[in-house]
Amino acid sequence: MNYDVVILGGGPGGYPAAIRLARAGLRVALVEKDKVGGECTNYGCVPTKALSKYALTLMAMNHLGIESSRKPIEYLNDALEYSRKIANDVSDSIMNLLTSLGVDVYNGRGRIDEKGAVSVNGNKLEWEKALILSTGSEPFNPFNVEVDGIRVHDNRSILGWNPDGVEDVTVIGGGYIGVEYAFILSAFGLRVKIIEALDRLLPLMDKDFGLLARRILAKLGVKIQLRSPVSGISKDNERVKIKAGGVEHESDAVLIAIGRKPRNAEAQSLGIHVDQKGYVKVDSCGRTNIEGVYAVGDLTGPPLLAHKAIHQSINTAECILGNKAKATNVIPSVVFGPLDFVSVGYTLSEASTHGIKAVEVRIPTGGLAKSRIHGVIDGFIKVVFEKSTRRIIGLHMAFPTASEVAATATTLVSIGARIDDALEIVFPHPTMSEAIEEVVNAAIGRPIHVKGARIREN
Repeated sequence: MNYDVVILGGGPGGYPAAIRLARAGLRVALVEKDKVGGECTNYGCVPTKALSKYALTLMAMNHLGIESSRKPIEYLNDALEYSRKIANDVSDSIMNLLTSLGVDVYNGRGRIDEKGAVSVNGNKLEWEKALILSTGSEPFNPFNVEVDGIRVHDNRSILGWNPDGVEDVTVIGGGYIGVEYAFILSAFGLRVKIIEALDRLLPLMDKDFGLLARRILAKLGVKIQLRSPVSGISKDNERVKIKAGGVEHESDAVLIAIGRKPRNAEAQSLGIHVDQKGYVKVDSCGRTNIEGVYAVGDLTGPPLLAHKAIHQSINTAECILGNKAKATNVIPSVVFGPLDFVSVGYTLSEASTHGIKAVEVRIPTGGLAKSRIHGVIDGFIKVVFEKSTRRIIGLHMAFPTASEVAATATTLVSIGARIDDALEIVFPHPTMSEAIEEVVNAAIGRPIHVKGARIREN
């Protein structure tokens, strides 16, 4: 069958391009071996945030003194069912939109032949304009142990587990996934321990995020073991044993959350160039070294984030349609929890690495009215700006619902706004977005509702 564009992978790197191209009148085929929406919708962003919503609700009930006849752990099965329902609903909505636009969706594993045609379920799909590879990534498991969905989990299997009888869980990895799940599981009353090989949590984000995450999780009863590479995992019918930092630990269950690796078999079968870690090399449009073949999303390398994949997907579609590329390097990183951790642009140390003389201003956010309403007195916001021009080059936020303010922070950094420009924005009250107003006022020495500003230069 002939199409203008064939897309391999129906996650956030694939389906947005399919929608854009179909709306432009192109004949589009989308191949997905699982469910449309990909890792994000079905196993990552969407269901984990549904779990987080449930956990935050339990915490809010406790904060407000609302009593329940059930223990927190008794809600976990309901929460898991809720997360799966939300994921299914979102996936179904995407599928309905695709089919309503005339996109042919093929459910199955797509294989690419030597001429670039895609074969799936006995159908041969040929493309005239472009082939888009959006095959994504998968959980990385270097340990010689099977992810069985009972005792040993990754981010996929844990959404379908039966937690009955489980009292303690060990999370291997203190990055985005590990920290989010540690918060979620502890909120349901499980004893949780994080084992991290490096010297801090959230090692790819601002150092102060890791310190604050450790403090918040400790308040929830989470045990944290740093500088402890895991050397082995074994299991029996009752317990899992983890060797880390020269010590053996036991747990009812373990979640392996140490990263992901690209699904690049199809790309390599075409002779597409990849880097040392297996990620596909692309230009600003997503073009590979093979004419007419594009790659987007996790397949193209870090940051492995759904919103980056969506942006790339739409951008690649625009390039295929003959429009100008609108790629961006300003991609917010977000960790969700009682406090969201949001990082946009450069940290002070990264500015130094790039030869930029910069100033960092940090203020606490716990005194803001909305933070008090959330019942959270911890938290902070940092603004990093170029010293000579006062251009904002970074915003780093740790407070409740900071994820909802991430787009504002990204806009300020993306457009090269100056501190003075940000002062002209009117922020609604009471909201957590006021943290940005407070920190830019502190940057010019005029703090309003906060005190204790910390100023550093590189």
